[in-house]
Amino acid sequence: PKELRILDAPGLEDSFYYNLIDMSADNVLAVCLNNHLYTYSIEGTNTNYVTSIAESDVISTIKFSTTHNEIASFGTREGNLQLVDVAQQQILRSFKQGNHGRVCALDFKASTVANGTKVGAVYLRDIRSKEQYSKALNVHSQEVCALKFNPFNDNYMISGGNDDNVVTYDLRMMKTLHKSSVHRAAVKALCWSSQRENIFVSGGGSGDRKICVWDVNLSKMVSQTKTSSQVCNFGFTCDGLIIASFGASSSNVCLLDPSDM
Repeated sequence: PKELRILDAPGLEDSFYYNLIDMSADNVLAVCLNNHLYTYSIEGTNTNYVTSIAESDVISTIKFSTTHNEIASFGTREGNLQLVDVAQQQILRSFKQGNHGRVCALDFKASTVANGTKVGAVYLRDIRSKEQYSKALNVHSQEVCALKFNPFNDNYMISGGNDDNVVTYDLRMMKTLHKSSVHRAAVKALCWSSQRENIFVSGGGSGDRKICVWDVNLSKMVSQTKTSSQVCNFGFTCDGLIIASFGASSSNVCLLDPSDM
């Protein structure tokens, strides 16, 4: 395979906790460079400036809406959360209430955006509502590193924290289904299976280096695999294979079969 294009990215923060790129459903790539947000159209090959925040702050995470391709949300090191129209290059709304310290974990589900905080809380916000947030979950004792809505079932959400815990939530009942401390380092890598709504994977940081496969229906881990590196991020292919990216010390990307890893 050959790269389509190599983009210059001056100011791209080097942090295990940050999530500085995301792709929309219509193939627009968002890239956060220090305090600036840019987009790149894969099909049109155009790079566009979207917006900037204060020079004293840094964008720490970005996520596109799953239902409105031009809408994204981004969080910052100082705890600000913004809703932005990348096509119109316009900030639509700011969410400040409840955010304590940097926002690194963020996900969209329809009109709901969820964000984690430095102190371990998770906030659910309906972007159509005038309220700053609709619900709050307080399960982690340290920073929330990852959040993922279930793509098949609106009731399920998972989170990973700097307290080494993986948590599964039932959002309809607003309760914790399962909490596990099987990892021995921060859990930033999280992803639901693309084929089975009850399966997700989690990965631990440099002090752990494990990949775990979980079954929500059973409320337990069904397998674990020790790797040689810090596990940074996961994705799933449409046919159910895991795409795993690793940091120290391998810094590579692997394609894994979840049946036998």
